[in-house]
Amino acid sequence: MKFLRILSSILSEVLVTISYLRPKDTKKKLVVEQYPDLISGRSVTDMFPKFRGHLQNDLNKCTGCGDCLAVCPVRALQMDARVERDGSVVVDSFSIDLGRCFSCGACIDICAPASITYSRKYEMAADAQAGLISVIRDKKAGSTVEAPRIRSYEVRR
Repeated sequence: MKFLRILSSILSEVLVTISYLRPKDTKKKLVVEQYPDLISGRSVTDMFPKFRGHLQNDLNKCTGCGDCLAVCPVRALQMDARVERDGSVVVDSFSIDLGRCFSCGACIDICAPASITYSRKYEMAADAQAGLISVIRDKKAGSTVEAPRIRSYEVRR
């Protein structure tokens, strides 16, 4: 008797599992969307209101005070700035190590000119550790993209 109950229990569980494997079952719908889902039109603006993307800094607003650098608990921020003759500070580049940053928001809270904000981007994958460092350069100071330079003796034929 006990053996028959165990066998019927196992058989009923197997039948339930097989019912989920049938491809033409119309009672169930898919919960997971494929990526990228072109049908729903999900874009960066469709994210929920309190979404925290990665940090970004608007160098046109940034005063170069360095308060964000001092308050960052993991030292994920770095800044290269220079002082002009009139006493103003010009930020040449601002780098954010996205591998270290855990989006605590301390730098955003302390930033007086509100130049540091969260972006709406949700794709933050990289191949290597160096790909997680976001460098923001002043457009007046130079190019925003650093091109690798090949020395003449490194060229192979």
